[in-house]
Amino acid sequence: MSNHFAVPTTTEELNNLFPTNEKPSSNGRTPSVARLDVVLVKDVVSRPVRWIWPGYLPLGKLVVIDGLPGQGKSTAALDIAARLSQGGSMPDGSRGCDVPAGSLILSYEDDAADTIRPRLEAAAADLAGIGIVQGVSYNGDSELLPPSLPKDIAALDDLLEQQPGVRLLIIDPLMAALSADVDSHRDQDIRRPLARLARMAAERNVCIIIVRHVRKSHGGNAIYAGGGSVGISGQARVVLIVEQHPEDPTAAILAVAKSNVGPIPPSLTFRKMAAVVPAADGEHIETSLLRWLGPANITADDLLSARGDGGPGEGKDATDWLRDVLANGERLERKAVMDAAKSAGFAERTIERIAKQLGVAKVREGFGKDCRGYWSLTTPAKNATPATPAALAQLARVENLARVDTLTPLGPGEVDRAI
Repeated sequence: MSNHFAVPTTTEELNNLFPTNEKPSSNGRTPSVARLDVVLVKDVVSRPVRWIWPGYLPLGKLVVIDGLPGQGKSTAALDIAARLSQGGSMPDGSRGCDVPAGSLILSYEDDAADTIRPRLEAAAADLAGIGIVQGVSYNGDSELLPPSLPKDIAALDDLLEQQPGVRLLIIDPLMAALSADVDSHRDQDIRRPLARLARMAAERNVCIIIVRHVRKSHGGNAIYAGGGSVGISGQARVVLIVEQHPEDPTAAILAVAKSNVGPIPPSLTFRKMAAVVPAADGEHIETSLLRWLGPANITADDLLSARGDGGPGEGKDATDWLRDVLANGERLERKAVMDAAKSAGFAERTIERIAKQLGVAKVREGFGKDCRGYWSLTTPAKNATPATPAALAQLARVENLARVDTLTPLGPGEVDRAI
């Protein structure tokens, strides 16, 4: 007699292997019925990921846009909705949906009349293809209340079912949309409504953008920058972050911090521009639109490292930090500088990039395992400031900080090869 189960050949046969599980209820009377629904992998139809914006916004998935207030994350979301309404190209010149598609917006902070519509008009949106959810009512009551998640996900699903042309749903910001009984910092709490949103996105073939504010303090990984539980980033298939450009305070960067559905695409630079659109009463409204400036060789982690432990304007940025470290003209061992940078919250790639911008002289001495690299500023940088006590204290915490008294500058062609 065989000890092996018969191999099921259909999903129906497989499910017949799992009997209904009946458990007594708490009062011992009515049994509850639970059944696991299983599908054979051979019955799953493979399909490629579809995109609204290739690399950045996948259809049928949950996407998070993180950023500090005022950096442009909400405007960026509306910019995408405007492009989608026209069936136009995306900010990097690529095309997603082949035809114009609709969007729905749940905004808990921006007013529809003086902020959302003017921004969409400035971005040349087809306003007839974009809807704003003004509220939800219950049992025929005329009072409109802000939609609450997860309570009103079923109502959203019904709305999307009635509007099959919608391909984008924007929830801005997430924390304002959550019901009072959901603790956004508790992983189990936050994953339940997000899992339902993700399932709705897949079933309705809609990209759902969740806008989220970031914390002022952070670790070195951009995935952990957003407010609330890391489960929010875990549930999203793509996490975008918007941060001030580390070298241009008038510009910002949109970078992909995480993607589970494709390779990380290039970061993009944009600038918020002032715009004026007409109002219904014959006056004009001042608003903003985005001008996209092309790719940037900056990662999401670089952006947060350049910001340091605080927001813009709080503490030193990476450029000032490196100037201070090298301000006294001594040569410092590269490894010691990088160890200090890591302790200060700056990424190695960020420090390398800034060192090149500052014209840091790089010297390699020794061979093999005894080879050491050293950095110094041959001349004070423009507007350089003396090393601060805080910077010196930071360096003092790094063991074996090597200093060399003499300097042998390298030629331009040798600098990049030195370290």
